[in-house]
Amino acid sequence: MSEHSYGSHGDFPTHGVIDSKRLLYFVCVARLGSFTVAEAQLGVNQSTLTRNVQQLEADLGVALMERNGRGVSLTVVGKVFLEHAERILGDMRDAMEQLARLQRSPGGEISIAAPNMFATMYLPQVIRRMVSKYPNLRMNIMEGSTGHVHERLASGDVDVAVLVVPPKTPKIVARKILEEPLVLIVRSDHAMAGRKSVVREDVKDLELVLPASAHGSRKRIDEYFEEADIRLDIKINADSLAVTKALVCESDLYCTILPQRACEQEIAAGQLIGIPFIPSLQRSVFIARSRDQGLSPYTMDVMQEIEMAVCDGHSHKSARS
Repeated sequence: MSEHSYGSHGDFPTHGVIDSKRLLYFVCVARLGSFTVAEAQLGVNQSTLTRNVQQLEADLGVALMERNGRGVSLTVVGKVFLEHAERILGDMRDAMEQLARLQRSPGGEISIAAPNMFATMYLPQVIRRMVSKYPNLRMNIMEGSTGHVHERLASGDVDVAVLVVPPKTPKIVARKILEEPLVLIVRSDHAMAGRKSVVREDVKDLELVLPASAHGSRKRIDEYFEEADIRLDIKINADSLAVTKALVCESDLYCTILPQRACEQEIAAGQLIGIPFIPSLQRSVFIARSRDQGLSPYTMDVMQEIEMAVCDGHSHKSARS
């Protein structure tokens, strides 16, 4: 699964890890410009400070500072490294503060926004798992079109969001968690039901029920047909998965375009049939959070649970097929 901003599960460094104590000593000496002053502020003898800074330089293979008659000065490399060191120590401090807040208020709260279809398919499992681990956790679940979900995340109304289009702002950190085909969904007695596959020309004159929002899946569907110079004339636009499926199930007039998993119960019961497109029509799904908001343990955990729910759903589908 590809990423836009942060490492995947299990992507931990196995070398090049820096001792945080050495970082602290280096930052203190660098900012104060003197081992002697740093000794007084930290309460650590000068020989210990010197040994740790020298070991840090040995670990990195570069000289970070130079002694002079007035104290110490940073090398060019040292100035660059100081910025990184301060950021690392700041992140460590933030992590400790978040853990302290979590211990003081173990209930906590997390807000999630997702498109209707994704929320219906995956979030019940996520909610059950989170409540099982954190019985006092307050969860706020919001549904909407991809555009509305994006707005909620950008405004800070939610901690985590699921998007069907990649964000174009660096203020949002996103990771692709799913790429799946969209298929033509028809009733089992529809005229197209016997087809093994369909091409774009087969679909352009059908009575399609598609998402009302111009973002997300609808945007991808429109792009797919526009690639073949086909502009769909959609008379019924519905962002509700329940309404869309009900219309298709109750009449052989209507069809829709959805991930097959969205209709797996109806397909298993013989009510509906999913027909793949040639060439394949694919959509991507991203999990996202605001870069400006702190990455709390609940945020990290719920993002992992969402990804696990997606993986579980598709592994079960593969096992059945």
